[in-house]
Amino acid sequence: AGGFLGFQGGMLYGSQQQIYRHLDSYAPLVQTLADEVWSDFQAYVETQDEQGQLAVRDVSVQALLDQLAMDYLRSERQAEAALRADASTAERIALDLLDRLRASLLGKAIGELAVEKTARYSGLDEKVLTQVLDARIGQLFQADFLLGLLKRQIGHVFKPFYIALLIQLGLLLVLVAAEWGVSRWLRQLPARQPVEPLAQL
Repeated sequence: AGGFLGFQGGMLYGSQQQIYRHLDSYAPLVQTLADEVWSDFQAYVETQDEQGQLAVRDVSVQALLDQLAMDYLRSERQAEAALRADASTAERIALDLLDRLRASLLGKAIGELAVEKTARYSGLDEKVLTQVLDARIGQLFQADFLLGLLKRQIGHVFKPFYIALLIQLGLLLVLVAAEWGVSRWLRQLPARQPVEPLAQL
């Protein structure tokens, strides 16, 4: 039984590694496609970035969501410009800190909502998608990062099979322990004393 489980585990691990090697063979093609998408995306950013904002290549996805939330709150704050004009310096600082806190919470909520919705419709694991939020924008257009995410997703797919093998191994060890315990218990039972023959009268 142990040999059979070991054979199953070896076949499962070998299949997973073979899939990984097969994915690595597509790395040049994925990088070519990613470079084309990145060039188009960068051209779009340059057309929209007329006021000399910072490039988004080295900014994380979560930081970009926070910035979008901040821009949204600033647009909403314009409606309160007259009210804030009469505020004191301390009140303005407090309101600015409040806006930053609201932007951070709103950006985090948007990220969590995006991960949840994407996981629901794509079937991808939420832990894998959460790593996208912490990644820089430039990493999303690198073949190594994209294939790494795909490998992690495949690892989550294989995880139940490894758990099933561990459960079978655990049951096997329980049976071995039970057999050992029963045999030891039987050896500790007192042996029957031989019956002495009755003395002849």
